[in-house]
Amino acid sequence: MAADIRALILEELDTILAGVATHLGHNYYYNRGSFATNMRPCIVLLDGVEENRLFSNGRGRRALSLMLVTLKPEIFGLLTNEEPKNDGQSAKLSAMRLEIIRAIAASDNLIALVGANGDVVYNGCETDFQNTGTMDGKIQMNFEFVYVLNPYEP
Repeated sequence: MAADIRALILEELDTILAGVATHLGHNYYYNRGSFATNMRPCIVLLDGVEENRLFSNGRGRRALSLMLVTLKPEIFGLLTNEEPKNDGQSAKLSAMRLEIIRAIAASDNLIALVGANGDVVYNGCETDFQNTGTMDGKIQMNFEFVYVLNPYEP
């Protein structure tokens, strides 16, 4: 049976992000939801969501035919809380962001997993350093991994 591409993409991200965290001297967590102060700074990967990229109602085709799907994992960077001043926190988040983008962009394994019809897209980030934010030192990076799902592949 062929391996699940979604699982392989998440496994590759797990490896990449663990390496970036180690390089930066941070902790790394996969699918963990609560972070005590002593666990920070850290990088976190959550599975996120997957959705059909192109709507199709299957007219004249086999049920669940080949489809492009988009995997949107959640990647977070969390710093130690330096409120209220947050001196240097923005620069630290930016540096972490750039390390993660570069590591993902350099992964030949991810490019191979999404294949010729797929894509790896960076859609920007959101920090909690904004008017309605918690000012805690958190960044969420938004990536999309587009790949062909073939439910009939042996």
